Formats: sequence, C-alpha cells, structure tokens
Amino acid sequence: MTRHSYTRSDKSLIGNGKTILDTSTEFVQKIMAVNLSSHFVLIREFLPGMLEAKKGHVVSLASMASFVSAPGLVDYCVTKVGVLALHEGE
Repeated sequence: MTRHSYTRSDKSLIGNGKTILDTSTEFVQKIMAVNLSSHFVLIREFLPGMLEAKKGHVVSLASMASFVSAPGLVDYCVTKVGVLALHEGE
C-alpha cells in the first residue's frame, strides 16, 4: 500500500499588507497561485488515489481570514475565502 503525505507550513503562505491600489497584478496572480490554486492542484493529484483506496482525507487551512477581511489583507483574505468555498463545495 502506498501512502502519500503532504504538509505545508504557514510560512509558505503569502500576503502583502498593501491596499488594492498599491498591489501589482503580478502579486495578485502569485498570491492566488500559492494560497488558492495550489489546493486545486494538490486535490486533483491525490484524490484519484484516495478514491481508489476508498479512504483518505483532504485537509486545508483557511483561517479566520475567510470570515473577516482587514485593510491591507484583502488579497490574502480573498484566497482564504476561496479555500473555504472549495471545501464546502466538495
């Protein structure tokens, strides 16, 4: 039996503390890729094996930022709302 394990430290999550007007398009694309799109990629990678084995868990960290947004953290909070919606919609 093959076991897959993936862990990710909070240190890999990114935010910038800037307003929307001061945030570059490049940074928005990067934060979406790191904090949100990566969940889709990993679920697609590991879910087939979990379904085949008829066991497994998908766990992600969304944080309180999925419920409360703050000035300078809107970009980060948007990604956390997306993670929450992803798992509620599974």
